[in-house]
Amino acid sequence: AGGDPRVALRRRAGRFACDDRERRAAEPVRPCLHGSKRRPLLPDGRLGAPVVSASSGNTPFGFDVTPSNDVIVSEAGSAAVSSYALGAGGTLGVVTASLSTGGRAPCWLIATADGRYAYTANAGTGTITGFAVSSDGHLSLLTAGGATGVTGAGSTPLDLDLAAHDRLLYVLESGAGAVGGFAVGADGGLTPIGTAPAGAPASGLQGLAAY
Repeated sequence: AGGDPRVALRRRAGRFACDDRERRAAEPVRPCLHGSKRRPLLPDGRLGAPVVSASSGNTPFGFDVTPSNDVIVSEAGSAAVSSYALGAGGTLGVVTASLSTGGRAPCWLIATADGRYAYTANAGTGTITGFAVSSDGHLSLLTAGGATGVTGAGSTPLDLDLAAHDRLLYVLESGAGAVGGFAVGADGGLTPIGTAPAGAPASGLQGLAAY
């Protein structure tokens, strides 16, 4: 899908905060009051006791951390995305609460390396929602209605990743058995650049990495 992304299947498990002292994990099967856990990273590399923060919406699923240590989380059950700021003691405070993606079942989420934009794949509607991220962690839709990119009905976009210094976005279209590619504009907009086969349609493909 456009160039040589060297795509490999994987499952994103979590992301470290930028100071490497904390690790966060969203829990899609837990209710909203146990939506996000922060674990301190101990000097010997082990994880410390979890600090649980309330989720703004239902079924927190995918997430990423910006260079400012703002945590952006997709909420599959609420069809929304929220952002959080890191507080004293490692708790997460809501900055933007459950902003609708305009689609259904947003799954994995990725933020650009500079923290200016974030994208989530709406598995239930075959769209990608892009967000602008302000310097204080507030979110706003890049596109009215939420569909910054379209993968198509039945494509079931699940995972996504950025490549080429965030100039390209690749999306695993599990329902279509393909990987779709988009060029990322300076304003965060997405332009489709084609798809490449990745396996049989609706065969359970999970996870994607681009580098």
